[in-house]
Amino acid sequence: MDGFVKLDAPPIEEGSCFLRSYGLPKTRESDTDVVIFHYAVEPHREFNKTSEPSKKEDSIYESDTREEQSAEYLILEDRRNLYKIGGGEVINPVYFPQKDTQSLLVIDFVGCDTEPAKRFISAAVSASPESRAPSTTSSHRDHGPSTVFDAESLEKHDHFITGISLRAATRPKEFLTLFVSIPYLGVGNDPTLNGSRNLIQYRLNNHPGAGSSGVDEKPSAPLEYQVLVHQIWFLVFNNETIGVFRSENDKYRNRAPLFSYQKRGGAFVALVNMIANTLTSSEKEALKILRRQIVELESGEEPPRGETQEEERSGKEKRFGDFITDVFTIMRLVRSQIEYLENLLHIFQTSYGPNMKPRPQWNEYEIPFVHGHNEQMLSVITSINTLIDEREKFYGELRIWVEELGHSRSLVVYS
Repeated sequence: MDGFVKLDAPPIEEGSCFLRSYGLPKTRESDTDVVIFHYAVEPHREFNKTSEPSKKEDSIYESDTREEQSAEYLILEDRRNLYKIGGGEVINPVYFPQKDTQSLLVIDFVGCDTEPAKRFISAAVSASPESRAPSTTSSHRDHGPSTVFDAESLEKHDHFITGISLRAATRPKEFLTLFVSIPYLGVGNDPTLNGSRNLIQYRLNNHPGAGSSGVDEKPSAPLEYQVLVHQIWFLVFNNETIGVFRSENDKYRNRAPLFSYQKRGGAFVALVNMIANTLTSSEKEALKILRRQIVELESGEEPPRGETQEEERSGKEKRFGDFITDVFTIMRLVRSQIEYLENLLHIFQTSYGPNMKPRPQWNEYEIPFVHGHNEQMLSVITSINTLIDEREKFYGELRIWVEELGHSRSLVVYS
């Protein structure tokens, strides 16, 4: 399609393989840019044969050129160009994948703000004649896609919104809008921006007036980035389109949401893989900052503060206490991630079928665009369970870290 460019796969290196490493390709340069992705539902590589195998050598290989057919993207420098006005605002149809291709439309924004998100929802569900948007009767307006932000299941603290919300119906027209907002550990340099909180703000129910945590307090050297809790919003429409809204203070906000050849068998599979990329890829740098500052405290490498011996010991004890509290806060964050993933799992299990229900009294809905897609749902449920297991393991690692910090405090402060 005119204007779209191929999303190049990054070089094969450890960043594309290790957990908690960020190897996703960079796309946008400016936070005002909107990035439109077309992801092939079944990513694959095609090989164009250019010559026959050499008859002189007993070789099984063929000379070929590799043509990547997996993902492409387009950058809009003015997000107003995303919409087409006339008979109601809709997403401009020129940005949709061609009808003869099986591709997902993913539209990526910077900034977590409900008004632009509601505008996007309204435009997405009315985007094409084939869209299965709800009718405009009052009953469906009261429970339509844009009301996903009104769900009681969401936790709201100013612009920091997390949780799972679903709006769907089968009559008179099928529609599904799934809102997933996950908090995650990362780095940034300005916690006052909407969409992010430092650790103490997150610990105190995300109160925006809260101060800095022990991590951010009087660092031994100026830090370009500090440990923050970000949020990311995913809006899924009818298993066809995904909107992504990122915290504007996330250092990695300008990266693609999926690897070029990452598995996706539909919007729900892609959603789970996007969540997994977000949770695991951004943690490494945040944990590195924490560990570096703790090592400085443990090794006595902090700069002199002009304190008496008693004041120094008391100060070290407090700083150890701050770090322990920070790790406890990260544990709380991980526990909330697990809760949201379990809620998402329950939504898919509700409509998958009796064989996947964890208990006999489980409610059963035939959720449109979920029910009947057994192959995709099996992949989704397996992936969510795997991600929950990984989060549980990380939670256990943090518990061990807290114990180690307690031992270090005893050795450094009282030795």
